[in-house]
Amino acid sequence: MIPFKIGYYAYVGSAFGAGGLAARINHHLSISNRPRWHIDYLRQKASIEQIWLTESSQKLEHDWARLLSQMDHARITVEGFGASDCRCASHLFYFRYRPSVSKFGDGITSYRRSSPEQILTGKVASFQINAL
Repeated sequence: MIPFKIGYYAYVGSAFGAGGLAARINHHLSISNRPRWHIDYLRQKASIEQIWLTESSQKLEHDWARLLSQMDHARITVEGFGASDCRCASHLFYFRYRPSVSKFGDGITSYRRSSPEQILTGKVASFQINAL
């Protein structure tokens, strides 16, 4: 059992499989009875608050993970979380306070010239742990 602090967690992933982005988001919005990805296990206890996304034909998840890790107060609480198929330290980042999509967007824009869109309908990539 891995203890998770109350706070905000940003998870980075991509959606190049069948159904693309819509299918991946819909999967993460539901609680999976048969977890497939690392994030599925965390979703059993976490409520989703936001999604930060961009549509691209390039795999940007590693760039996003690197930039999230460099944000103020970002912490890796589980080494390798969501990153079993790459060399990233983690794809899950802990923040005591809500991370700023605009600050993250500034970093990604200067790096790739494409900023994330923020959806405030209670969806994936950044969410808050309410209780464990």
